[in-house]
Amino acid sequence: CSSDLYVVTAAGDTIHGLINSNQPDRNPSAISISRSDNNQTQQFDTNTAQAFGVYGRFEYKHYRVNISQGGTDTVRQNTDVFLKLLVSGADVSLLSYTNAAHTALFTVEKSGAATELIYSESTDPNTGSRVEVSRYKIQLQQLAATYHPNDQKLIDAIQTSSYKDYSLSEIVADINGTGKSIVITPPVKGGVRFFVGANANVVTTSYSGTQQTDNLNGAPDYHSVAPQINVGADIFFDKENQTFVFRLEA
Repeated sequence: CSSDLYVVTAAGDTIHGLINSNQPDRNPSAISISRSDNNQTQQFDTNTAQAFGVYGRFEYKHYRVNISQGGTDTVRQNTDVFLKLLVSGADVSLLSYTNAAHTALFTVEKSGAATELIYSESTDPNTGSRVEVSRYKIQLQQLAATYHPNDQKLIDAIQTSSYKDYSLSEIVADINGTGKSIVITPPVKGGVRFFVGANANVVTTSYSGTQQTDNLNGAPDYHSVAPQINVGADIFFDKENQTFVFRLEA
């Protein structure tokens, strides 16, 4: 299906049109728009666009970032990308970048540069145990001390947070303070949808035979109606895109 799309060009102009999907699955390197003013399809990339999005659904912004590769902090690449805006804050905003290897989260302070929140996992070759590097907690504590100081509850929440959009979206909103943040993209998190329905199974049974001695020969048709009620739940591992659903039904 198509959604109303806007693109902010590199020159600062905003154009409107249609995109042939509800939302990109990952951070795209380019976006095609069917312009509403001339019915032409035009493509924009990080060289020609500052931002694009669908109002009330999602927004991507262009940044040049030094981004980790494959979930490790030792290999990094300086590149131009479109980051997905999760939380727009008066002081701190939260954005994300997702590719086939991993998801990286970024903070931006008052329209400044995008800084990656550092998190990586590795395996100790000697013990085989998992080693986590959670420097993002120190980074968030520093932001909290700057914009929302002396809040022990916020510090505790940072310490127990996970490197997930739904966890860090709440923390960034708290760093900005009440009424100073807007959640642009709902956090991707599993969800449940309950359903109930009713139907009826109608069955007609008839018999025909050629043997004169067949006792059922000439038996009348039999009609039956079996009412049915269905109840259950759909479990989404990603309730935003709903590309995979596990259904329980009775």
